[in-house]
Amino acid sequence: MKISNTLIAFMLMTLSMPLFSQGLDGRLSIRLRAGSNAISVKDKDNRSSLQYYPADGATRRAKGKGYANDFVTLGANYDFGKESLFFSPGLWFTGTNVSLYNRDGNYSGNSKYNMTYLQIPLLVKYKSSKELADNLTWYVSGGPQVGLKLSESLNTRDGKGDYAHFWSMANYDTNTDPTRGRNGNGGPTALFNPLYVSFMLNGGVEYKLSDDFALFGGLSLDFGITNVLNPNLMFYNTNPKFYDGEVSITDLLKVRHNLVGLDLGVRF
Repeated sequence: MKISNTLIAFMLMTLSMPLFSQGLDGRLSIRLRAGSNAISVKDKDNRSSLQYYPADGATRRAKGKGYANDFVTLGANYDFGKESLFFSPGLWFTGTNVSLYNRDGNYSGNSKYNMTYLQIPLLVKYKSSKELADNLTWYVSGGPQVGLKLSESLNTRDGKGDYAHFWSMANYDTNTDPTRGRNGNGGPTALFNPLYVSFMLNGGVEYKLSDDFALFGGLSLDFGITNVLNPNLMFYNTNPKFYDGEVSITDLLKVRHNLVGLDLGVRF
């Protein structure tokens, strides 16, 4: 099934939930999340491409001023259930970034990439029936989410795109990077995976202002499961004696999102 059809089906399901949840408590929430993306980077082979291709040198998370990774989310959830236990699906728009350092022979430098996702969290939520103080209760929620990539781009501010080997490789840019700006796809290909799957944990407190309105805030954790790099991006085979068949960038390099931030919102 195409992503567009999946998205339409999910939106119709979400909009129809009040109809299917007759007899259950149901409430809509709007939230703003923001924080740090503590990406994890695992390089399976840090040898230079001069020694072995497609090892492609050593890659790790970039460090230094301007290369911190952050994120911001604006989204909505619809909670429905009974008493303290709720199912809480949602639609969230998230913008984040990934900074990478790559060293390969005489090549060495950082690059930063921006991406946006439409996240579909499918959470189970527990809300305490006991108050911590007047009108103040606590909650926890957890479950999987699927992120559909909406866009990806190279961050070129303040020279952050000066050394963007992986971007050149994905876009088959031999003008910027003549030696390594090729890929095995034979043309421009997305650098990042169209799907991003993770497991979420959220917890915090809710303050009831009235029977129909409450404020909430807490901590949000989003642990990446899938590699955010595109498994269909192939290395260019400069010398067939090095390996047999195609080698994907995800065969040698694994990058995962890990979002940690504050969660603030209103519930109706």
